[in-house]
Amino acid sequence: MKNKEKEIKRSVEKELKQYGIFDKKIIKELSDSTFDEYLLNLEKQNNENDAFLNALDSMRTTIKANYNINKFNKFRYSLLVSSIALTTTLIIAIIGWLNTNILYIFNIIYPLLAFITLIYFIYTVITYKKRNYLDFIIAAILFTSVIAITIQCFLYLYRPMTGNYYYNLYYDFPGTLRLCLYWLVSMEPISYELTKTTYLFDPTLIASIICFSLSIVMYLIERRKKHINYIS
Repeated sequence: MKNKEKEIKRSVEKELKQYGIFDKKIIKELSDSTFDEYLLNLEKQNNENDAFLNALDSMRTTIKANYNINKFNKFRYSLLVSSIALTTTLIIAIIGWLNTNILYIFNIIYPLLAFITLIYFIYTVITYKKRNYLDFIIAAILFTSVIAITIQCFLYLYRPMTGNYYYNLYYDFPGTLRLCLYWLVSMEPISYELTKTTYLFDPTLIASIICFSLSIVMYLIERRKKHINYIS
């Protein structure tokens, strides 16, 4: 009987996980009520397999009746994260397009973005029991893209400048950065000449678009599947 009780609990956990529910109190209450119904069915039907299946069917019906199918979409976390990432990277792109020299602005933005992304990545790993495969794919793509531009930032953007030369950074769609070195060629009048251009690439906007597209597609597929299951 203990084995059957554990099997019912596993079934309840698996079913609730599809709705994004991990509350131990809800799991215990539903597991207990399902097990009680199993015992009651066993007394009536005297058939262990039928009693078990009927109890599980009743449990699924209870979940469908009490939990919103859209609210507990298992891809909701991925969609939320990718939406925030897309909005953030679009704002960064707009800042880049609207400013002629973004060197000092991006010197602050990229390390800050890397710090926030690291916190998000750690949180995703810590809460791995609540996450699904898409959550980890999204986390890996976003984290990798931010780390890529942050490494370039520390390699190229933090350069000493003197009166003999200076750097400007320009943003080109969809994430191409031009780091231009201007060298002093004349003192009277003061004149600088472009002597070197280094191209960097910020993959965060493209990565965010990919993540958002994946998330919205999977979210809608899951929503449709739950809706079909709900009405069936």
